Amino acid sequence: MYACIRNVQLSAKILLLSVQLQLYRDTLRREKKRLKIPEWARRVFVWTFRFAQWFGWRDWIDLLWIVTPATVIDWHRRRYTDFWTCVCAAVKRAGRPEIPLEVQCTIARLARENPLWLPERIQGEVWKLHGVRVHRQTVRKYMPPRPRNPEKGLRWKQFLAANLPDIAAMDFFVIPRLWRTPLIGFFVIAHDRRRLLHINVTAHPTVAWMKEQLLLALSGESVRLLLSDNDRLFVPVTQYIEETLLVRRVRTQLASPWQNGIAERFVRTLRQELLNYLVPLFSFSESVIRWRLLEYKNYYNEDRTHSANGLDSPLGRETPDAPRFGKLVAIPCVGGLHHRYAFTEVRAA
Repeated sequence: MYACIRNVQLSAKILLLSVQLQLYRDTLRREKKRLKIPEWARRVFVWTFRFAQWFGWRDWIDLLWIVTPATVIDWHRRRYTDFWTCVCAAVKRAGRPEIPLEVQCTIARLARENPLWLPERIQGEVWKLHGVRVHRQTVRKYMPPRPRNPEKGLRWKQFLAANLPDIAAMDFFVIPRLWRTPLIGFFVIAHDRRRLLHINVTAHPTVAWMKEQLLLALSGESVRLLLSDNDRLFVPVTQYIEETLLVRRVRTQLASPWQNGIAERFVRTLRQELLNYLVPLFSFSESVIRWRLLEYKNYYNEDRTHSANGLDSPLGRETPDAPRFGKLVAIPCVGGLHHRYAFTEVRAA
């Protein structure tokens, strides 16, 4: 047995030296003298290293004069990793089976519609709905991202949803003018139908002017809560709003424009659909701009459709019961910036 092992070691030595000699000859034949070891030679080095490990052969290190032992060991580790990677890919991955797609959608919907529910609560609801037991870590995997403090935003959303018909929002917007004092615009908009209650503009918003605008906006309206930000122009009229108009003023938190999102969105809409096209008029009197704003108010309430209102205008437009056909007529609005369309009856000849 010992003699057989010695013969195998001698054959391995001869093979290792022959491979290195052949690599050296191939290097001398090439124009570039850089040594390049092919794949078959690397396998010979790796199998020699494995043979040395199996039979305790330590002299193989002394026979390496082209590569270092560390390089051979690194090749061996790479092939060991590649081998087990292929084996794991061929064998079916063990573990928990994937839950059905319908259950995944249910988890995401429950988490989205109930921001305060913990994974354990969703876990129990899924068990009662689908009869499938899922781990809470699986529930966390399919839950959409949540804010750190969901209660803070939820309380405000519940407040808006519960008092939607009785809420109106007010805010200011600035209209710059060339070589003149900029104009300060003021508006009040209702939350239920996005109806624009009042809009006006002035160069000097005084307390008396503010009271007059609030009286014109809220008289005859069933508004109990008036939403606004923390602008200093609202401070002098707070007592007038609550004691005379019998409307409670609700202030948003600092640096939280999303709490007054309807008013902020209206300012953006107003700029995109009107103010950005009135640059030549910025040097004219405020009466011209006021006239344009009032014209836009009528268009906004009567003609402009809103997705929040079910594709209807704030004051409501007639919807045909059946498809209509005929000659389409454009009615200019807001100085021709926008149009309202209607069909005219086509008389038979």
